[in-house]
Amino acid sequence: MLVLSTMISKAETFTVRFDSSKTKSGAKIALKDLNPSLPSDWTGYNYVGVEIRVSTSQRYLLGFTTSHGYDELMLHSYVPGEWSRFVIPLVYLTQLPASSHDMASMYNKPRQTGWINIGGNYGPMTGVDSIGIRQYRPLKDAFVQIRNVQLYREDPGDEYMGKRPALDELGQSNLLDWKGKAHGLKQLRKQWEAEDLEKVSAENLYGYSQYGGYAGHRLQGTGFFRKEQVDGRW
Repeated sequence: MLVLSTMISKAETFTVRFDSSKTKSGAKIALKDLNPSLPSDWTGYNYVGVEIRVSTSQRYLLGFTTSHGYDELMLHSYVPGEWSRFVIPLVYLTQLPASSHDMASMYNKPRQTGWINIGGNYGPMTGVDSIGIRQYRPLKDAFVQIRNVQLYREDPGDEYMGKRPALDELGQSNLLDWKGKAHGLKQLRKQWEAEDLEKVSAENLYGYSQYGGYAGHRLQGTGFFRKEQVDGRW
């Protein structure tokens, strides 16, 4: 049995606030409180869309309580701080991952407004009565808000619902700031010009030559790729 505990407040939305003093923090919300028209048997549906707002870019877990247990996925929001409709293919909850060309693409699935990592319990989506949100080692005062859950037979696509553009003119997140972020093309061009004027020296090359070679060892150049033993290592 999955036990989650935190404070839930209800206004127009349900807010789950994570407790950063705990290793795991979260809560469950009854689906009838989010959408009374949702059936408990999701057989015949292929997608579930959740209108969600995540305050942080830290990964979180989202799952559903079903007749056979708790089915859970790890999610990551590309649009922290803003509302979006995040659509999850139900096959990620009902079946083991299909084969792929590598482990990353088998278990990591991109969406337009976020990313899904598959793992955990699998089974038929019957007796579905609640949605769960939790986070491992939450940072600061993170929270998740949910205001609707819908079922679909065809993929409606993710929808970004924020008022400000999610990306800036440089393709960076417009919703986050960090040290070293370029705030506009004008600033970036100034940085490029300053970089071009930098003098190349042994001090600012971190031990590499102007051609990209490691300057820590001076070996004989032969004009060909070859092997050589240096300090007892090939």
